[in-house]
Amino acid sequence: MKNLIFKKYLIFALLFLSILVSYAYVLNGDFIGDDVDRINFNHQLGSYKEVITGILADRPLLMLYVATIYQAFGMNSTMFHFFSYVLHAFVAYQLFLLLTELIGKKLTNENKSVPVFMAFLFALHPLNSQAVTTSIQAGVLFSGIFGILSIRYFFKYLEAQSNTNFWLSIFFFLVGVLAKPNIFFIPFFFFFGFHMLYRIKEREWTFLGLTAAVLTIPMGYYFILGQNQQTHELNPIQYFLVQTQVVFTYFKLMILPYGLKFLYDFSVPKNIFWNWNLLYLLGHIVLFFGVYRKLPSKLTQLMWVGFYLTFLPESSFFSINHTAFEHRTYFSLIFLFLLLGLLISEKLNEVRKPIFQLVTSFILVIFVLVNQSRNLEIKRWGDWAVHTLQNSTQYTYTSFMLSFYLLRAGHFDEVGPILENYKKIGLVAHDMDILDDIFGYYKNPEKRAEYFTKFSDLMLKRELVPYSRFTLSKIFLDDFSNVENDLPKAADAAYVLAKQLRIYVRLQDQYFTSIFGFFVVANRLLVDEYRNEFKKYDMYKYVVVKLALYLYYNKEYPELGEELQAAIKNAKSEFDKEDLTFMYDQYEKKRKSLEKTI
Repeated sequence: MKNLIFKKYLIFALLFLSILVSYAYVLNGDFIGDDVDRINFNHQLGSYKEVITGILADRPLLMLYVATIYQAFGMNSTMFHFFSYVLHAFVAYQLFLLLTELIGKKLTNENKSVPVFMAFLFALHPLNSQAVTTSIQAGVLFSGIFGILSIRYFFKYLEAQSNTNFWLSIFFFLVGVLAKPNIFFIPFFFFFGFHMLYRIKEREWTFLGLTAAVLTIPMGYYFILGQNQQTHELNPIQYFLVQTQVVFTYFKLMILPYGLKFLYDFSVPKNIFWNWNLLYLLGHIVLFFGVYRKLPSKLTQLMWVGFYLTFLPESSFFSINHTAFEHRTYFSLIFLFLLLGLLISEKLNEVRKPIFQLVTSFILVIFVLVNQSRNLEIKRWGDWAVHTLQNSTQYTYTSFMLSFYLLRAGHFDEVGPILENYKKIGLVAHDMDILDDIFGYYKNPEKRAEYFTKFSDLMLKRELVPYSRFTLSKIFLDDFSNVENDLPKAADAAYVLAKQLRIYVRLQDQYFTSIFGFFVVANRLLVDEYRNEFKKYDMYKYVVVKLALYLYYNKEYPELGEELQAAIKNAKSEFDKEDLTFMYDQYEKKRKSLEKTI
């Protein structure tokens, strides 16, 4: 017994060491991808209360984990990466245990190495690079651990209907959902598991009902609280059709994991009744049922069903545009290696065993080498961003934001040709002109005053695309820090940022929190230190800034009501008067609510 436990610990240790070797080059690499906004610039990480109610509130376990690492080690990317490696090793180890249990009594000297090799293939598969090296994707790793644990105890329950296995399966599913709801397919897998392997009785319906009830947690975040509703510009039918092509792309990357990149973009079918994606759909139907009929057992058929179920939309219950990301294949790879492990274990004998081990070892070496190639592309944020832009086939939100950040960092030579290429292919995008202006703003410092005025006019228009508004707000914050001693210009910058708050609140935009952070930093200084001068400079702009601080920062300004009424009386235009009246009504509501709490 002790020897068996030692071997299991040894397998985990070897899995971790192999992962550490495979990703050693990026252990001290930069934060990349979603890490930038969700970790590196996330001001909520210092408070557990704020972090579980702020960005990604639908993933409280993940954000508690991120906040804990931050509070223990600071903004240290090395520690974030290290713990991701540990989590990934745990997932691979759980895969090893689950496959060993599924093979069960059929485990022999000939096939006992199969679960070990499948675990290593999963651990080192290059397609998992994004989930492992992007620290915020620890949510995927956690849901992998607890998702497999839930499935393990589900199968234990099928063997022996004990209360312990019943409740542990549900509990681990719950914890996994709190890390990231990408495992919301599991209740469907359980349903097929009962249906295909075991007759569903009254208690089994209770089990399915309880696991389905767990899904009300993320649904509540999305549908009731409106948390983390990611981009969903496509209608459901378009999204489904795009996914038929996306899944085949995932298949290709699983078999031949080369040409990896941050995101994969696809064309959206304009005619939902006549398009190439219908052929992809037909291909999936033929592939699914063709393979299903050829599989030798109910258990392998269930794994095949589970493999397809994992491709349900992962990050939210809404479509996420016409893009695909490698980390969404994480659980798909788990089921793929479970299926392959079951099939190989049934065919392996003394003759085939050394061939299997030799071929698998060769593939593992190839995987490690491919990971080194990918590591070179992603260690530094600038290299990762340029690689992402150069390998994007379409213009997206990500293209815009990465171009902005690179221009802000002075990468004109890399971004210039990319922008020119967009024009050559005849790209028409509503914000391309803005990106051209941003390029000119950073490339030509002597013309920044001219661009500043242009950006001011743009930002006061409500139809501005949200991420363009977010980007220009960053520029304004930079400008504000450079013009603190120039009161008219500083006042203009403060006023424009204050107006962004008004627009963001009315639109209920997802960027409000970030813009608010910029605004407070800039405008507290302006109002507190230059109050008299600013008030004389322009009463309307002064009260807009001051009111925004009052409404969103809860800072007391006793004289604000009188100043608002005076500004309404002396408004220069009907628009100013209407806007100030609206703001005064909000001020009164806020003041009365504060009085009730005192």
